[in-house]
Amino acid sequence: MVNEEKIIDYLKKNYRDEIIYPESTDDIPTEKQLVYILTYEEDPIVLGRGKKIRARVIFDDTKTITKPHKKALLVRLYWLYGDKTKFKRYILDTTDPAKVEKELHAKFGGNKNDIPQEFKNKLFDGVEEGSRLELILQQAFFSSYDGLADIRKWNRHKLLDKSLLSQIKTKLKLVDLK
Repeated sequence: MVNEEKIIDYLKKNYRDEIIYPESTDDIPTEKQLVYILTYEEDPIVLGRGKKIRARVIFDDTKTITKPHKKALLVRLYWLYGDKTKFKRYILDTTDPAKVEKELHAKFGGNKNDIPQEFKNKLFDGVEEGSRLELILQQAFFSSYDGLADIRKWNRHKLLDKSLLSQIKTKLKLVDLK
């Protein structure tokens, strides 16, 4: 979403006293609803509301996956194929997180699973068009729930043979699927 005003400027102007600039999941307050934001190149790729268990998705990387979270696969793809220096994380510890989340979505977006074409090109590089691998990756990405959870479920139900599972793990840099 193109917006002339940067989200950080908007947050500083409207929520100056409620912004937390977390360095790790340890900086996320517990047991309360928050607004959590992960930006890439100043645009929110994750903008959500929830407790710490959901908010920690803004710290997902190749070693950490927030289960279950609809944005976990999206964050992973940005982490794998993007520039790590372009991420910024914010927490808003506000009295009305539902209202603030709605306001920020209207102004800045952040609730879609959009991924840059260059990242898709890298993900599907070397993947045969029409192959089972392409189908599984596409299905996971367009999941209405959590694409990584779907892959784990398909694996538990033995829907993925060893070769296909190995290819998925390689493409998504997954150590295991537990």
